[in-house]
Amino acid sequence: NFALAYTGLADSSLAMYAVSKDSFWEQRALGAAQQAQQLNDQLAEVHFALGSVYRVTGKGAESIAELDRALRLSPNSDEGYRRLGSAYLANGRMGEALKAYQKAIDLNPYYWANYNTQGNAYFNMGDNEKALNAYRKVTEIEPDNSIGYMNIGAVYFRQGKYEECIPSFQKALQLQPQADLYSNLGTAYFFLKRYEEAVGMFEKAVEMNSNDSDIMGNLADAYRWSGHADKAQSTYDKAIALAYKELQVNPRQAGAMSSLGVCYAKKGDTTQALQFVHRARSIDPSNIQFIYNEAEVRALSSQPAEALKPLREAFQKGYSSEEARNDPELKRLEGLPEFANLLKEFAHKTR
Repeated sequence: NFALAYTGLADSSLAMYAVSKDSFWEQRALGAAQQAQQLNDQLAEVHFALGSVYRVTGKGAESIAELDRALRLSPNSDEGYRRLGSAYLANGRMGEALKAYQKAIDLNPYYWANYNTQGNAYFNMGDNEKALNAYRKVTEIEPDNSIGYMNIGAVYFRQGKYEECIPSFQKALQLQPQADLYSNLGTAYFFLKRYEEAVGMFEKAVEMNSNDSDIMGNLADAYRWSGHADKAQSTYDKAIALAYKELQVNPRQAGAMSSLGVCYAKKGDTTQALQFVHRARSIDPSNIQFIYNEAEVRALSSQPAEALKPLREAFQKGYSSEEARNDPELKRLEGLPEFANLLKEFAHKTR
């Protein structure tokens, strides 16, 4: 009869779903949140839990409604505004997400997670300097937390500072080894064309988490560019299966759609590739990773001229032209004068 215990069970089950991508945990989270609501509908934590479950399952309007209700019950909750910001972010409402995250900081300027979620929003928008400032605040508040260093490294990588991002990732790994960190370090090696080292990092990442479609896709890339074609194809198939698994739980999971688009393009399935990357962009049109992914997909689909428009859009929003210059997936653009001019135009404009 203790409602808060069920809200805790719901949140823990969502954390398990984030790692395993097993729909069992999503269903368990929903059941626990609904049980909490039956026990006490007047607790803000009940509506926090329901709102988070709805966000993960792609029910954007329901998620925002539940979190709005939670904040009416507990108007000074920074956690509530953090969760509301994430709900807005999942629905492509970037401006409202930023306002919610700032409100969380205003309410509690001493909690690292408030700055981290704000930094994530800026990072998705392509505002690298504001993201970097937020992540640095995380390391000031919690110097022994790996997340701040990991995210600082991600910003440096986005800016094309591959050598500079490696120490940040290594510092984070010293504090807390985790799959995302090995994957990020592998990506840095990949763009430095140190493909065998990239393979080693991605294999460690998959050992720690074999349920993440992006990590699996990164390993496939490293296999492909290090000359292991058969391994690459079978690993792309695994990445595709994992992304579909996410879509079974949340049919509006734009990240999974974008991953599918890129993987299909690398396997040569142009039709599916374009369909999925367009669906991702329609859900979250301001996400610069999805914009850049469209440029990759079009380049891989023998549409080099059509790739230039999303590439320009990504650069205008803060994506690194240095990454594009070093991206082997854009090799088909190298002979175009327009591509060279675009790289030159944005060479020093990454925010």
